Amino acid sequence: MESRTNIHPNDLPDPRRGILPVRLKRLRVANPEKLSPARGLMIGFLFSFLIWAAVIGFFVTF
Repeated sequence: MESRTNIHPNDLPDPRRGILPVRLKRLRVANPEKLSPARGLMIGFLFSFLIWAAVIGFFVTF
């Protein structure tokens, strides 16, 4: 029965190729070519409207 301590270095997983690159690939937004300027503006206006609605709602409530 051989010992588990004599693992060859090539058998170990490379620490540089961890889970992080996979997560970064998943978090990356869709290709800029697919996102048209009109759609980008629409999303921007939507988010700014939501932020303004939250600010105004906060001051109206309190």
